[in-house]
Amino acid sequence: MAKTIIMPSGKRANLFTIILVIIVLVSGYVWYSYLKNRPSAAVTSRQQSTEAGKEFVGLLKTLAAVRIDTSFFSSPGFQSLKAGAGLPQTPSARGRNNPFSSLR
Repeated sequence: MAKTIIMPSGKRANLFTIILVIIVLVSGYVWYSYLKNRPSAAVTSRQQSTEAGKEFVGLLKTLAAVRIDTSFFSSPGFQSLKAGAGLPQTPSARGRNNPFSSLR
């Protein structure tokens, strides 16, 4: 049978504290080394923003080359167009004057 080691409470507390400190230190080292090897989010964000900026500039150059022919506004077909009468009025039921009043 295994023999149980009984320590006084002071030694047990010290052992627990030492083990806890070792766990925290090892966890901190692993976390720090993980963050150190990973590229920062600012660098990847900057790379993505420069790529998006280049794409945006390309689209702006394409848009600047577009020329709209406005001569159709002076054509007889466009000049003969008449404005419509608008949308027909549809009858609708009107609600209460005060929608927040009681329903009595």
